[in-house]
Amino acid sequence: MKKIISFEKKIEFPTMIGEITSISLDHNLKFINNSNVTGNFILSGTYKLTEASRIEDDFYYELPTEIILTEELECQTAKVEIEDFFYEIENDYNVICYIG
Repeated sequence: MKKIISFEKKIEFPTMIGEITSISLDHNLKFINNSNVTGNFILSGTYKLTEASRIEDDFYYELPTEIILTEELECQTAKVEIEDFFYEIENDYNVICYIG
């Protein structure tokens, strides 16, 4: 059985975002029992304060996540995968991440 769960998270950066030059999404999610998944989505990369800037800053965010499933799964064969990921720069300081 395949179950898709979608997440949307707004991330506030400490400085202005002109352009994201690289971005990566990983996770350390794991089953803690037959119906609970816990861990973090890990978002990292580099960005420029302005599009014309040559200087890049690194970013790293851990997004704590807990998923409680309505159905129990067999932990031995179940796995957690990221099927879809995209983002948008909402304004000068915020990025919205969409994870599915």
